[in-house]
Amino acid sequence: MDAFPPADEPVDPVIGGILVQLTDDPAERTEAEATLRAHPALTVGTRSGPWLTLAAEAVNAAAARDLHSWIATVRGVRWLEVSAVFFEGLDPHTAPTFPTSQVQSV
Repeated sequence: MDAFPPADEPVDPVIGGILVQLTDDPAERTEAEATLRAHPALTVGTRSGPWLTLAAEAVNAAAARDLHSWIATVRGVRWLEVSAVFFEGLDPHTAPTFPTSQVQSV
């Protein structure tokens, strides 16, 4: 995933809070946490059991949706919920929407 959008896409930063539930398998949890920590657009909090909090930064709403979709595909991620989204310079009545949860089959 690119850190910057193509030149023809707008840059309008989006910051979001995400709650992730990891699988029960300890090896998968460790792998998922390491994968998420390695992503430059994510700041990962301290894991508590299967729960992990993320702060996500994206250059625009499309990139934020792509990041959300990517997180859902990470091995060891069971479920994720977007808990907050902050749009720089967007009217909250016309801001784009994101899926509120996604289930990853394990």
